Amino acid sequence: MSELFPNLATKADDLAFIYGIKTDNQNHGPSTYHVTTGSQFPGQPSVGSWIQYGLGTENQSMPGYVVVQDPRGAPCNGAAVWANGYLLAAY
Repeated sequence: MSELFPNLATKADDLAFIYGIKTDNQNHGPSTYHVTTGSQFPGQPSVGSWIQYGLGTENQSMPGYVVVQDPRGAPCNGAAVWANGYLLAAY
């Protein structure tokens, strides 16, 4: 995959690559919700919340997923794009 990450090739079967995402709305706000939650409207669980809900976590002492925010700024909808929506707060 790259000589910069020699061990990454051994994990290639466990990785998912997203090449492009398309939404029908040209506004950044609804499009950001749609990409991260599957709905253009706020209040839905994010992809990370659904994955943790469905698969659980390997270690109960650590969070099931984390969000690394871009140091240049938050997305236009803020923390709502990685929120738990109507799922329990643990997700």
